Order: sequence, then structure tokens, then C-alpha cells
Amino acid sequence: MKLLQPLFFTATIFLAYSCNKCKDVACTSPPPEFTFQLVDKDSGADLVANGTFDANAIEVYSLAGQKKHGLSISDIGVAVYFTDWEIGWEAGADNKFYELRLGSTDKIAFTHHTRERNGDCCTFFELVEMSADPVETVFLNSSNTFQFQIKP
Repeated sequence: MKLLQPLFFTATIFLAYSCNKCKDVACTSPPPEFTFQLVDKDSGADLVANGTFDANAIEVYSLAGQKKHGLSISDIGVAVYFTDWEIGWEAGADNKFYELRLGSTDKIAFTHHTRERNGDCCTFFELVEMSADPVETVFLNSSNTFQFQIKP
């Protein structure tokens, strides 16, 4: 009987610590894409669709990484949307400062801060902060789009 007690205790400890609910679970949700539009602050008109800015001259530039991001452009006639698929992967406080370049001279400094989180065996990203200077930004939930509201 004395021999069974240590054996039972050892088996209980082994089973309690060997149970890993995340075993064989590989779950990572990518960060949300960063989709934005350039609009006139007063009229709401799209500043690329109306010709104020050239879609091919618009760039997102990472100040920490010292690199230009690739942008997808969706032109639906009355509105032009830009999508940056890279920006969310640059998580952390050191990778949050960017420039929106509207051509060779116009630049808007903005902050896009994402944080990597872990929970329930999965990794996901959350947006911590989005702001721009000297323009306002508005998030449109219906289209998951940020609007940079500019006074041209």
C-alpha cells in the first residue's frame, strides 16, 4: 500500500502537467489591412477621384523601417481606396510612425500602432492607436476604412 501512494501521486502530477490544451493548435489571425481614402475636409469629396492628387504618387513610408510600403489601389470612379497589407505586421511601439506621401512635397505624419496579442492558443493583432498630424482621421466602420480629412 505504501508503494501505491507515491506511484499514485507521481501519476497525478504527471497527468496534471502534461495536459496542454494548445497542443497541435496553430492559430494566427493576420492583422487587419489598413485601408484609407483621402477626402476634402469641408466637402467630403474624394481628392484622388477629383484629380487633386495622383493615385500613383501616393505612398506609405515606414519611418522605423525606412521603406516604402506597397499599396493596392481600388478606383470605383467616385472614390479611390488605398490598402496597405504590410503595416499591421509591423507591430510594437517602435514601429508605429509613418508618413503618407501625397507626391514629391506633401507629407502627412501619422501613427498606426498595432500590438500582437496571445490568447486561447491563438495570436492576433489589435489596433492600439491611429492618428495623423496635421489632419484629422475618421474610421468608417461600415467599410473598415480610415479617411484622411485634408484641406487642400
